[in-house]
Amino acid sequence: MTVSQVFKRYYVAGQTDCGRRRDHNEDTVLINEADGIVLVADGMGGHRYDDKASFEANQLVNRLIRQYLPNDRDPRTQPGFWQKMAALWRKPEHADQPSLFEIHSQIIADILVQTNQAIYSLNQEAQMVDGNGMGTTMVGCSYCPTQPKMQAFHVGDSRQYRWR
Repeated sequence: MTVSQVFKRYYVAGQTDCGRRRDHNEDTVLINEADGIVLVADGMGGHRYDDKASFEANQLVNRLIRQYLPNDRDPRTQPGFWQKMAALWRKPEHADQPSLFEIHSQIIADILVQTNQAIYSLNQEAQMVDGNGMGTTMVGCSYCPTQPKMQAFHVGDSRQYRWR
C-alpha cells in the first residue's frame, strides 16, 4: 500500500483485494496528488466486465478532473479564471452567487454523471443491455484548495471512512 500526500495537507492510502469469492479484482484505486482526487471504483460483482467498468470509470474521472479542475485552480497562487471568479463573488452585490466550493461540488457531480453516461454507452455499444454487462460504484473525495475543504462523494453503496 502506498501512502500519498494530497495538497501537502492530507495523507491518503488505498488498497483493493479480490476477497475469497472471486479469482480477480474488480476494483481500482485512483490517488492523484497533483489534482487532489482520491477515488475507489468498485466493480459490481456478478457482471461480466465489472473490472473494465471500474477501470474505465477511474480513468474517465481522472481525465475529467484534469480537464475541468486543473491543478492550477487555486486563485491564491495562479492568475486566471478562478481568481476572476473569486474576485467577483467577494463583492456584496453578488452575495447570492454560489461559492467556489459550491461550484467545485457541482463540477464533481457533473463529472460523475458524465462517467455514468460513459459506462452506460459502453454497455450499449457492446449490446449488453440486459443488466449483465458492466457496472461500478464509486466513492471518493476531491480537495478544493480555494476553501480549503475536502469534498466527499459516492455513487452506489460503497463506503468511505475518515480517521483523525
